[in-house]
Amino acid sequence: MIAAGLVLVLAFLLASFPARNSEVYRHLATGRALVEGSYTFGTDPFAYTTDGITWVNSSWLCDVVLYATHQSCSERLVIVKAMLVLTLAAFMLMIAGFGKNPWTACLSVALALVCIGPHLILAPQVVSYLFFGFTLWWLIRTQRASGPDWSLRAHWPLFLVFGVWANCDGWFLLGPATVALFCLGRKLEGGKESTSPLSVLFFSLAVCVLNPHHVLAFRIPAMLSDPTASGLDSLLFAPWSAFPGPQIAFALLIALALVSVVVNRLAIGSPIMLACAALLGLSLYRSAAIPLFAIAACPLVPQLGGRIVRPRVENAQAPRRFQWLGPMAVITILVSLIVAAAPGWVQGSFEPRGWHVHVDPSMKGIAEQISAWRHDGRLPMHARGFQSSVDLTHYIEWFCPGEKVFLDGRKNLYPADVVVEFDRIGAALATGANDASSGRAWADAREILRARHITHLVIADQVERRLVLTLQHLWQRTGDWTLVNIQGRAAVFVRAQPLPGQRLAGLPPVDFPRLAFDPTRGAVAPRRGIGREPRAKPWWDCITWDQPDREGDHGEAFLHLIHFEAMRPANLQRSRLIWEAEVIVAQLGTVAPQGSVLPALAGCYPYALYTTSQRPIPASGPTPLDGLVFQMIAAHSQSQDQGPPGSLFLALRAARRAVRDNPDGALAHLALGRAYERLQHQTAERGVAAGFPLLEQLRKVQALVALNRAVLLKPDLVSAHELLASLYLEGHGFDLALRHVQAMLRFSKETGPRWSESRQDFVTRIERLTVQEENLGKLVRDRLNRVDAQGFKLGAYGKARLAESNGLPGYALEILLRSSYGEFGREGAIMQLHLLLHAGRTGDARMMIDPAQEKSMGAFNYHWLQTLLAAADGDYDQADEHLQRLLARSVNLPDLGLWGVAPRTALAWMLGQQMLTGGSINPGQAVLQAVPPPGPWQAPESQAFFIRRLEAIGSLSRENADWHTLRGLLALESGAIEPARHAFRATLAEWHGEHGAALLARNYLRLLGPK
Repeated sequence: MIAAGLVLVLAFLLASFPARNSEVYRHLATGRALVEGSYTFGTDPFAYTTDGITWVNSSWLCDVVLYATHQSCSERLVIVKAMLVLTLAAFMLMIAGFGKNPWTACLSVALALVCIGPHLILAPQVVSYLFFGFTLWWLIRTQRASGPDWSLRAHWPLFLVFGVWANCDGWFLLGPATVALFCLGRKLEGGKESTSPLSVLFFSLAVCVLNPHHVLAFRIPAMLSDPTASGLDSLLFAPWSAFPGPQIAFALLIALALVSVVVNRLAIGSPIMLACAALLGLSLYRSAAIPLFAIAACPLVPQLGGRIVRPRVENAQAPRRFQWLGPMAVITILVSLIVAAAPGWVQGSFEPRGWHVHVDPSMKGIAEQISAWRHDGRLPMHARGFQSSVDLTHYIEWFCPGEKVFLDGRKNLYPADVVVEFDRIGAALATGANDASSGRAWADAREILRARHITHLVIADQVERRLVLTLQHLWQRTGDWTLVNIQGRAAVFVRAQPLPGQRLAGLPPVDFPRLAFDPTRGAVAPRRGIGREPRAKPWWDCITWDQPDREGDHGEAFLHLIHFEAMRPANLQRSRLIWEAEVIVAQLGTVAPQGSVLPALAGCYPYALYTTSQRPIPASGPTPLDGLVFQMIAAHSQSQDQGPPGSLFLALRAARRAVRDNPDGALAHLALGRAYERLQHQTAERGVAAGFPLLEQLRKVQALVALNRAVLLKPDLVSAHELLASLYLEGHGFDLALRHVQAMLRFSKETGPRWSESRQDFVTRIERLTVQEENLGKLVRDRLNRVDAQGFKLGAYGKARLAESNGLPGYALEILLRSSYGEFGREGAIMQLHLLLHAGRTGDARMMIDPAQEKSMGAFNYHWLQTLLAAADGDYDQADEHLQRLLARSVNLPDLGLWGVAPRTALAWMLGQQMLTGGSINPGQAVLQAVPPPGPWQAPESQAFFIRRLEAIGSLSRENADWHTLRGLLALESGAIEPARHAFRATLAEWHGEHGAALLARNYLRLLGPK
């Protein structure tokens, strides 16, 4: 009994996972429509493309029960499903002969449950699994009786189950089919009963007609019509490196079935063997039948054990003291499966157990928004929408009952031309706007949309790559569709021009610059940090008592990042036009030197030659003018934004809100890392990097910390590993980059091909990663040997510096961490903190930075490290506080009677005092570009001393300009527009030259516009 109890616990755990299949909402909507009377049998209440089509809804009874249960408590839905699966496990134990072979029966059922695990979604087919298990148990029980009774009266429970089954799921035909197989098996075995089993078969079919659709319900289940769901493919092409438990269990069941046929040849024609053979073939054809085969295969292991193992054990006459080993081994296996099932390892989902129904905030939000538009009349009654994914249509059917859909998950219901049109529109949208085939495909899609009178597009998708391509396509075709609303990672587009006889929806377009830079519009980021380090959930914390699906705003952050990428072609064209205008005005030259590859007219120097890195070099080599022009193009290109920076700031604010709502959400940290990486490399910030190293360091730390947190929370996040490897390679951190290249290779093999990636492309990508990992590994090993050889006599700090200079910051950090402060001193402690931040280890860095260390570290190092730490955490108030402390440094000029004044004030006093004396200064020696050449003057001190003092104080003024700009950028990140504008103006008041901070301040003041 202990083993049976463990099997039931395993069944309950395997079924206790959150309901994430969106068709739950379609079933709920159907149940609501039936209860409210807005749906009659045979008609489709959800789509506008099914006029004249009869909808045979075989799951209507399940829909009503599902809706009634949801109305009382939505969490009970998953609990009810888990109880049904537990009951199924009990029937499977009886099918496997628990009374005769309890231990092998428990092992057999456990193996079958592992195989069934991924299919136990909240859907009507779970009822089919239960009724099929009951049918097998009832028929096997009848067959095993000493005098099988096949009278109709004896089988009334079976007929009752079939009558209910015909109103619960399309798999109900499996019941009469199983009876038919048992009739055939009895015939082959030569069974002689007083009553023929055929009467039970005919009455079973008759009972199934008792449904609202009568004989129309006799059709192939929809899941068998999906050509992409092959059971053989799932078995052969599964990523076995990820240890797919269900596929392994499926393979073992197939092997045991084949061995049973070989060992027990006399039972080949038995009913259970016939059922297993039929369902095995069906499961290899379509993966939806795998659970049915697993249920039918339960008796095979006990039968096999009875014919092979038991005789040998009995003949061996093992001592009684060893007889407990078999039961103990079975219990150990069952306990191990339960422990592995709790965190989801058995099913491969690695998801804690839970009993809630998942709600996608983006899809729910967009559905409710459309419902509000319908209610207030801003979306006309005649308006028709096209939904880009079937998941989205299911949400609309439940959360927006007034909106008809184009096509949902019931593809077997729709006419063939509707399915083809849906696929063609989806393919056209998911084709890049610059793709060679895009124009023709989009022209066909436009005709379909026009013929169907589509007025708006609703875009949302669970497949990230497909969503990216769709949104980029629509944003790059601004003349066709206009974005009017975003909800997380979902969006609504309306026609830019109305169709004949229709009016436009009264919906204003989304203004991204205004959202980003208008203080009265758009959401802001929290000013304070999360107050703790993100924590990966330990595997033993395997039960979620509340709904953990707090997506927050990371979906919106993702959408803003897509918008930035989509606008890159337009920004490139704008940069090209600015370049051409500047060249024409400047008239750099009119005749190119002989042998130049570039045209004679300087204004025709092609901008694309630099931006696309396709610069032709003549046989005689480039001319000096070529090099000069290329340098100018490079400077111009780097000073331009490759996309709208406002979209990146919107992404940062949304991601910070998501981190506040769920500090342990890996995708929110990934969105943060992506946004910071793009700010550093794809906006005007990259053009000032050389003259503004503090900003470059700040952005790098922010990106590295966010991305390292993402892979800490979700180690298989390949895109985060890819960005980290790129950033570390860029900074010559080869050993840190190697870790992420290795992770990319390992997890890429486990997850298999990406969406729309062919197997050949996948193999090529894996080969490329393998070569990169081998080359980088060799480089790191060589440099490690070099550092160990050369740093043998160096101290901890010296060896750490040697390691860092050799591109091994990870090894340098290890050296410092295993050494004491006395070994590396003040400089080593500062280096250690910087390395910790670049490794993303903010928790360790925070523990090592103490206010008492300000004096020993120096004010600059202490406050700058605190600024980096606070900015990486999103604690904007604390970062601003430390930046103000850095601004507070003052200047003393005793000879002028000035004490503790700002550098700018000191400069004004110096220059004023000198000019009043009527002296002179060589303007060529002046380094302060903000200072105009002064008139004659009489220097009370030597000119050289005055210039040195001027340079020193000017350097402080430039540093203050840097601090002001950093304050402005962090304020802009958080959405504090007016403080950002004030800080940028303070930068220009401090320094008016072509310094990097001043250039950046001017750029952002232009974007912010006048107050």
